[in-house]
Amino acid sequence: MNTVMVLGAAGFIGRHLCRELTNKGIKVLAATRKPAEFASPLVENAVSPYSEPGHFQTALEYADALVHVASETTPGSSSANPLAESRHLRSNLSLIEALQA
Repeated sequence: MNTVMVLGAAGFIGRHLCRELTNKGIKVLAATRKPAEFASPLVENAVSPYSEPGHFQTALEYADALVHVASETTPGSSSANPLAESRHLRSNLSLIEALQA
């Protein structure tokens, strides 16, 4: 495996995952909505709204694997107000459409 795309790479879990992958010598395509800095030169930050299938196309062609750890909120608040996750729902649907293309 050469490159892993990590959705939510700038978050708590995503940053830890990126560090572990790069410690093993694996390149990471860090998919984020806002620019983020990473300590390792093996991490490339790919900034996009990820709201349309086309936003994923190039990145998916570049990556050998995909890990999705993006979340706007904590599980408790997500279940209390599921509509707060609508932006992530759109991203998830766009990702599925891009994978089917």
